[in-house]
Amino acid sequence: MKLQFKKRRLVPVALAIVVLVVGSGVAYAFWTAGGTGDGTAKAGTVSSLTVTQTGTVTGLYPGGPALPIGGTLNNPNAGAVFVTSVSATITSVILADGTTGVATTCSAADFTLAPTATVGVEISSGVTSWGHAADPFVDTMSIKLLDTGRNQDACKNATVNLLFTVL
Repeated sequence: MKLQFKKRRLVPVALAIVVLVVGSGVAYAFWTAGGTGDGTAKAGTVSSLTVTQTGTVTGLYPGGPALPIGGTLNNPNAGAVFVTSVSATITSVILADGTTGVATTCSAADFTLAPTATVGVEISSGVTSWGHAADPFVDTMSIKLLDTGRNQDACKNATVNLLFTVL
Protein backbone atom coordinates (compact mmCIF):
# COMPACT_ATOMS: atom_id res chain seq x y z
CA MET A 1 0.00 0.00 0.00
CA LYS A 2 2.77 2.25 0.64
CA LEU A 3 3.87 1.99 -2.98
CA GLN A 4 0.40 2.79 -4.28
CA PHE A 5 0.21 5.87 -2.07
CA LYS A 6 3.45 7.19 -3.58
CA LYS A 7 2.13 6.70 -7.13
CA ARG A 8 -0.98 8.70 -6.31
CA ARG A 9 1.10 11.45 -4.83
CA LEU A 10 3.49 11.40 -7.82
CA VAL A 11 0.75 11.99 -10.42
CA PRO A 12 -0.28 15.43 -9.07
CA VAL A 13 3.37 16.48 -8.77
CA ALA A 14 4.04 15.38 -12.38
CA LEU A 15 0.92 17.26 -13.53
CA ALA A 16 2.11 20.37 -11.73
CA ILE A 17 5.50 20.12 -13.43
CA VAL A 18 3.82 19.72 -16.86
CA VAL A 19 1.60 22.75 -16.16
CA LEU A 20 4.66 24.81 -15.15
CA VAL A 21 6.60 23.80 -18.25
CA VAL A 22 3.67 24.55 -20.60
CA GLY A 23 2.93 27.78 -18.75
CA SER A 24 6.53 28.92 -18.98
CA GLY A 25 6.43 28.22 -22.74
CA VAL A 26 3.42 30.50 -23.07
CA ALA A 27 5.14 33.20 -21.05
CA TYR A 28 8.27 32.85 -23.19
CA ALA A 29 6.18 33.20 -26.35
CA PHE A 30 4.60 36.36 -24.94
CA TRP A 31 7.97 38.03 -24.34
CA THR A 32 9.30 37.21 -27.83
CA ALA A 33 6.14 38.12 -29.76
CA GLY A 34 6.66 39.77 -33.18
CA GLY A 35 4.89 42.75 -34.68
CA THR A 36 4.86 45.31 -37.46
CA GLY A 37 5.11 49.11 -37.75
CA ASP A 38 5.83 51.98 -40.09
CA GLY A 39 8.77 54.37 -40.42
CA THR A 40 10.30 56.78 -42.90
CA ALA A 41 13.67 58.18 -43.94
CA LYS A 42 14.05 61.34 -45.96
CA ALA A 43 17.01 62.41 -48.06
CA GLY A 44 18.28 65.95 -47.66
CA THR A 45 18.76 68.63 -50.27
CA VAL A 46 21.93 70.12 -51.65
CA SER A 47 23.03 73.72 -51.31
CA SER A 48 24.43 75.56 -54.31
CA LEU A 49 28.16 75.88 -54.73
CA THR A 50 29.73 79.34 -54.86
CA VAL A 51 32.19 80.19 -57.63
CA THR A 52 34.93 82.74 -57.01
CA GLN A 53 37.39 83.78 -59.70
CA THR A 54 40.96 83.74 -58.43
CA GLY A 55 43.06 86.60 -59.66
CA THR A 56 42.19 89.10 -62.34
CA VAL A 57 42.90 88.42 -65.98
CA THR A 58 45.03 91.36 -67.19
CA GLY A 59 47.04 92.19 -70.25
CA LEU A 60 44.42 91.51 -72.91
CA TYR A 61 45.03 93.30 -76.20
CA PRO A 62 43.46 93.03 -79.68
CA GLY A 63 44.60 89.80 -81.31
CA GLY A 64 46.62 88.75 -78.25
CA PRO A 65 46.61 85.28 -76.78
CA ALA A 66 43.70 83.82 -74.84
CA LEU A 67 44.43 84.02 -71.12
CA PRO A 68 43.28 81.38 -68.64
CA ILE A 69 40.48 81.89 -66.14
CA GLY A 70 40.41 79.89 -62.92
CA GLY A 71 38.89 80.03 -59.50
CA THR A 72 37.52 78.17 -56.55
CA LEU A 73 34.36 76.25 -55.84
CA ASN A 74 33.02 76.51 -52.31
CA ASN A 75 30.94 73.47 -51.37
CA PRO A 76 28.93 74.35 -48.23
CA ASN A 77 27.39 70.87 -48.05
CA ALA A 78 28.43 68.27 -45.48
CA GLY A 79 29.20 65.76 -48.25
CA ALA A 80 30.79 65.76 -51.68
CA VAL A 81 28.94 67.12 -54.74
CA PHE A 82 29.68 65.97 -58.30
CA VAL A 83 30.58 68.86 -60.63
CA THR A 84 30.60 68.21 -64.36
CA SER A 85 31.88 71.62 -65.45
CA VAL A 86 32.11 75.33 -64.77
CA SER A 87 31.04 77.64 -67.56
CA ALA A 88 31.11 81.40 -68.03
CA THR A 89 29.23 84.01 -70.04
CA ILE A 90 29.99 87.68 -70.49
CA THR A 91 27.27 89.68 -68.76
CA SER A 92 28.60 93.18 -69.50
CA VAL A 93 31.63 95.25 -70.38
CA ILE A 94 32.27 98.32 -68.25
CA LEU A 95 34.50 100.92 -69.92
CA ALA A 96 37.30 102.77 -68.12
CA ASP A 97 34.99 105.80 -67.65
CA GLY A 98 32.43 103.60 -65.83
CA THR A 99 29.89 103.44 -68.66
CA THR A 100 28.62 100.22 -70.17
CA GLY A 101 30.21 99.34 -73.46
CA VAL A 102 28.11 99.14 -76.60
CA ALA A 103 28.75 97.69 -80.04
CA THR A 104 30.12 101.00 -81.36
CA THR A 105 32.69 101.31 -78.55
CA CYS A 106 33.70 98.09 -76.79
CA SER A 107 31.25 95.31 -75.98
CA ALA A 108 31.02 91.57 -75.33
CA ALA A 109 31.34 91.10 -79.11
CA ASP A 110 34.97 92.26 -78.84
CA PHE A 111 35.82 89.31 -76.61
CA THR A 112 35.65 85.57 -77.00
CA LEU A 113 35.48 82.95 -74.30
CA ALA A 114 36.49 79.34 -74.22
CA PRO A 115 33.57 79.18 -71.83
CA THR A 116 33.79 75.79 -70.18
CA ALA A 117 36.22 74.24 -67.74
CA THR A 118 35.62 70.51 -67.49
CA VAL A 119 35.78 69.38 -63.89
CA GLY A 120 34.17 65.90 -63.85
CA VAL A 121 34.92 65.05 -60.21
CA GLU A 122 33.30 65.10 -56.80
CA ILE A 123 34.04 68.30 -54.95
CA SER A 124 34.40 67.61 -51.25
CA SER A 125 33.00 69.88 -48.60
CA GLY A 126 35.00 73.11 -48.42
CA VAL A 127 36.91 75.02 -51.09
CA THR A 128 38.43 73.42 -54.21
CA SER A 129 40.26 75.14 -57.07
CA TRP A 130 39.36 74.77 -60.76
CA GLY A 131 40.88 76.05 -64.00
CA HIS A 132 44.47 77.30 -64.15
CA ALA A 133 44.79 77.30 -60.35
CA ALA A 134 43.93 73.62 -60.03
CA ASP A 135 45.49 70.25 -60.41
CA PRO A 136 44.35 67.88 -61.99
CA PHE A 137 41.56 69.94 -63.63
CA VAL A 138 42.12 70.76 -67.29
CA ASP A 139 42.73 74.42 -68.06
CA THR A 140 39.99 74.90 -70.66
CA MET A 141 38.40 78.24 -69.74
CA SER A 142 39.98 81.36 -71.20
CA ILE A 143 39.17 84.84 -72.51
CA LYS A 144 40.60 86.69 -75.48
CA LEU A 145 40.26 90.25 -76.87
CA LEU A 146 39.56 89.86 -80.59
CA ASP A 147 41.15 91.99 -83.27
CA THR A 148 38.07 93.35 -85.03
CA GLY A 149 39.96 95.48 -87.56
CA ARG A 150 38.50 98.71 -86.13
CA ASN A 151 39.75 101.09 -83.46
CA GLN A 152 39.34 99.36 -80.11
CA ASP A 153 40.78 102.08 -77.89
CA ALA A 154 37.54 102.03 -75.87
CA CYS A 155 38.49 98.53 -74.69
CA LYS A 156 41.59 99.86 -72.91
CA ASN A 157 41.15 99.25 -69.15
CA ALA A 158 37.64 97.92 -69.72
CA THR A 159 36.27 95.39 -67.21
CA VAL A 160 34.59 92.29 -68.59
CA ASN A 161 32.02 90.94 -66.11
CA LEU A 162 31.50 87.20 -66.15
CA LEU A 163 28.72 85.01 -64.82
CA PHE A 164 29.85 81.52 -63.77
CA THR A 165 27.56 78.51 -63.80
CA VAL A 166 28.31 75.17 -62.17
CA LEU A 167 26.85 72.08 -63.81
